[in-house]
Amino acid sequence: MPVIKVQPSQRFLQITRGLTPMLCFLALIASASIAQGQDPPHDCDVNRESDLFRGLDELPDWTKYKHMVEQAMTRDKAREALLRRCPRGPSDPSSRDVLFSYFSQELDFLEGLSQTPNRGGVDCGECEGFMYRRDTLRTRLAQIADPSQDGVRSPLIARLGDGETMARFGPAIEGDVRLLLDGDVYRDRTRALETLGLWLSPSESRFSSEEKSAFRDLLVAALPRPAVSMVGNPYFLANSALKGLGHATDVESEKAVQEWLDRYDALGLGPNDTLARSARKSLQSIRKNRERPIEK
Repeated sequence: MPVIKVQPSQRFLQITRGLTPMLCFLALIASASIAQGQDPPHDCDVNRESDLFRGLDELPDWTKYKHMVEQAMTRDKAREALLRRCPRGPSDPSSRDVLFSYFSQELDFLEGLSQTPNRGGVDCGECEGFMYRRDTLRTRLAQIADPSQDGVRSPLIARLGDGETMARFGPAIEGDVRLLLDGDVYRDRTRALETLGLWLSPSESRFSSEEKSAFRDLLVAALPRPAVSMVGNPYFLANSALKGLGHATDVESEKAVQEWLDRYDALGLGPNDTLARSARKSLQSIRKNRERPIEK
């Protein structure tokens, strides 16, 4: 086990003057723990020569699948090593720019692959798994995205982030969220609905009641018409909108969910249907939110 040497500063000596030796010892240990928990600044430095960018300057090509996998593994290793050293990402602006540039280029690469018709005729049973790299990127972005440092990066946050990550950025990303909702990519629309729902929370103070009402109206409008067979995209949209409305407190949200549930129940699908359960859970949450004191 490494020995951590801490030299007491004059300020520390002034603060602890008059304390018992045991209290001085505990204070010294606490200051050492704080110092140890800080990311060494130079360990977090990264530049564009890093292995993070290995292969991202090449055109996506399914015919070179094995080569792509090898390069992707190199990028993954570099990314994970960096985030183990610096779980919140670099604090140095230049290195932080480089890391976010990596996320953007990795996403460009994956989108290029997804737009290749029939994977260029390549018969690859594992190819689909390669596209799930986006989920890993989304998780890592959630780990480091910080509104106090990354407000200017909101377009990338909207492009890749999950609902919780986007919601952190509040008004700075609202325009991007609305664009996602108006788009034709269902996964993007569900992420937007999740974000809008989180902004309805009674603890969310960055938006006015009028703005929250507008978000509620967007969620209600996104609810698909109840149908006997709601699978695939309609199911995901309905589920995201219902969960989003569950963050609200107002009577109008409760009424909208109840009316939707009544129409859905009339189809005779039974109380154990997944969307019926989601709607009932949303109603319970709205009622509890109204009773719960607002967190300061």
